[in-house]
Formats: sequence, structure tokens, C-alpha cells
Amino acid sequence: MALTKYFKRLDYLPDPEGPLALKVPSKIIIETNKQVRKVSKKRGEYSKHSAEDRLEIGKYASKHGVAKAVRQFNNKDVKESTVRDWKKLYDTEFKKMSKFASIEDVRVESLPEKTRGRPPLLGEKLDKYLKEIIIAMRSRGTAIGSVIVIAIARGILLKHDKRMLEEFGGSITLTKSWAKNVMRRMGFSKRRANSKAKILPHDFDVVKEQYLIDIKSVVSMEEIPHQLIINWDQTPLKIAPSSNWTMEKRGTKRVEISAVDDKRQITGVFGCTLAGDFLPIQLIFTGTTKKCLPKVDFPSDWDITYTASHWSNESTMMKYMDHIIIPYVNKMRVELKLSSQYPALVHFQKARGKQHPVCSRSTKLYR
Repeated sequence: MALTKYFKRLDYLPDPEGPLALKVPSKIIIETNKQVRKVSKKRGEYSKHSAEDRLEIGKYASKHGVAKAVRQFNNKDVKESTVRDWKKLYDTEFKKMSKFASIEDVRVESLPEKTRGRPPLLGEKLDKYLKEIIIAMRSRGTAIGSVIVIAIARGILLKHDKRMLEEFGGSITLTKSWAKNVMRRMGFSKRRANSKAKILPHDFDVVKEQYLIDIKSVVSMEEIPHQLIINWDQTPLKIAPSSNWTMEKRGTKRVEISAVDDKRQITGVFGCTLAGDFLPIQLIFTGTTKKCLPKVDFPSDWDITYTASHWSNESTMMKYMDHIIIPYVNKMRVELKLSSQYPALVHFQKARGKQHPVCSRSTKLYR
């Protein structure tokens, strides 16, 4: 059967009447083709047994012996070597459970799955410690590479039994290829860091769901119309807009784009309602006096302001509320024929800091 892999395409067997017949007698070619076809037959299907069958056969073999179990369950199509493995697993589980209960009370409910493949270099127990430490370090944002994996494994072995290491007379050598194999088994792959990708909190889905429930509850209890449910956020805007893509002749090695490295920005604050209405814009320029503002005729309802860094802060947010949000809310109250104290719901993020969306604020507005 070892020859099977060399004869996958039987159509390529020599033709008894082809060119080879000039060098080898046809009857020999016919016979060799016949023998190759025999060994090239598709391997039969493996017999699959349920967990209940494995447990039943292993238990029977433990009490009555392997040979008798094979004869007893001949309809299950089991081999003696397979029954012997199940018997060992059953005996191991039985012995393990008998330490905590009397033999009469021991009930083996299932057999453990047999580990496939080569055992880990550090052993099952230490390999598990290694994986847990890697996962814990990665969850804290630590960069993981082969050097780090080797250092972790070395620390584990030094604490457990340093005599396992080759440098102390043992047989274990921690290499980069081994470290890469560990990361491959864990499903790790080389990725480029992305500063925009933040690690979500473990309870993100719960917090998100509760946050949405709170908003729905307020909207329902206060009967707030869609025109008075407002969401706003800040975004950086390039003073000189540019693109990282362009058309260029094929094969050109250096592609230059003007202003692609211009980092000058301002901040734009954009708001909209659940009804789909866009509110006037707030633009924040860099400077400390009004002289930093451009001499442009902006729309009269826009709010044009400045800060030392062009970032939004508490002062600019209050101006946005006073100059844009509150006038809009008062206008909609009049159009919807609501009282001057009818509540509105305003949803926004904190002005500074790397805040996650779950840290957003929703505030009822009455004035």
C-alpha cells in the first residue's frame, strides 16, 4: 500500500503496444500494470465508533480480556489493537476515579479522546502553561514573537525543572522553529500593528446592549420624537485634502503625490438627528486669537472657533451646545408644537482621550 501515492493517475501507466514495447516485452508490461492497479486501489473507509461503543467495549475488555471482547463485538468491526487502546483508557479512568470513591461506587461515564500527533516538546502540562501565559500577555497588548515565546518557555522550565534544558544536561532545545510551531498551533499569524484597532472589553456586548436599552427606555418614557434625538461627533479634516492613490505608468517605482505628507488639520463637529436632519457645522482651527480664523464667509448658522491644538475641548463643546444644539431644539419644539421644556436626547462622546463608544454620553436636554 506504500506505493499507492506514486500511482495516483492510472491513465499514465505504460501502453503495452506503445514505445516502451520496443524495450520491454508487452506481456511484462501487462503484468506490471496489473500489479500496480492492485496496490493502487483506494484505501477503505475507517470504521467510526461512537463514544458509547468505545466505553462499552473498553469496559468489557477490562473485565473479560481483549481477545474475548473482539469476539463479543465482532459485529462492530473492531481490531484487537483498537480494543487494547480502549481497555487502557478505561483502566486509567477507573484507577483515577477509584482514588476518590470506593470501587463499588466508581462509574466511568466516558473515555478521554486519544491525543493525536507528536506530543508537545514541554509536555502537556507545561505546554498548557505556555499557551495561557502567551494569551494573557497578548490580551494586555504585548508584542509576541519567537524570542518572547522562547523566553516564556525558558522561564517555565527554569522554575519547573531546569535539568530538562540542554544547557543543564537535558534534551530540550528551544529554537525559533519550535516557537513558530507553537504560535502556529495557537492560530497566531504575523500581523502589522494598527493603532486604530482597540481591544474590546470582555463584557462589551453586555455593556452595549444595556446602553441601547437605557436609550430606548428614555425615548419611550419621555416620548421623544426622532427630530429631537441628536447624535454628534468630532472628526479631523485636512486643510489640504489629498489622496494616497493616483494613476501612474505601469512599472514606475517612485510615485509622488503633492501634499500627501501635509499633516495640517482642523476639527469638524457634525451632528444629525434620528429623523435624518443634518445640523449646522462647527469648525475648530488652530490658534489662540481670532486672527487665526480664515477670512471666509461661512454660513451664518455655522460655529467657527479655535483652540491651541485645534482639538475639541469642554469649552468648544459648550459653544456647540449654545450656538447649534439648543437653537435647533427650540426650533423643532416650535415646529412640532411642543412645550418649551419638552425633553430632547443628545448622544455624544467625551471631548478628549481615547474613549471607546461604550463611554459615550446620552443626556436629556430640557432648556
